[in-house]
Amino acid sequence: MKKDRWIWGILNFLFPLCLLSFALIGVNQGADLTDTTYSMGNYMYFDSMDGSWKYATFLANLLGSRLILITGGSFLWMNVISKLLVGLIAVICYFCMKQYVSPYLVFAGEIIALGLCWCPTVIFYNYLSYLFFAVAALLLIKACREENSSFLFLAGCFLGINVMVRIPNV
Repeated sequence: MKKDRWIWGILNFLFPLCLLSFALIGVNQGADLTDTTYSMGNYMYFDSMDGSWKYATFLANLLGSRLILITGGSFLWMNVISKLLVGLIAVICYFCMKQYVSPYLVFAGEIIALGLCWCPTVIFYNYLSYLFFAVAALLLIKACREENSSFLFLAGCFLGINVMVRIPNV
């Protein structure tokens, strides 16, 4: 019994560490400039933006503009921080789902999900949508398992925030 606890203790540390590390693959290749200069431009000039696009992706642009200030405008550091945020989404989902499904299966699913991330991670309107949708789905699962309507309400709130990340999410 003690041996099993020790193994699960190691796995509870090792699996999230592997997820964060896997999310950082490719960070040493520098900034991905294929589609990110558009978003990075929105982040850098957020205060001077006007019109509907500023508000259509308001939460993503706001987060990006604050992170651009922290990183000093460095594309490379934005790449590192955004990849860590994607890894953090995977870790949150891992810890929540391992209660209901085998941790090995959840870990494998999270590795596959991270491996299938095709979009540059600094495009926050995509990844914030994924974050809020994932949180809403996790709350919905919890609400159904525990038959608790307050989790249903919270899931609806996170779906509403998901719409506010990018108005076309409607």
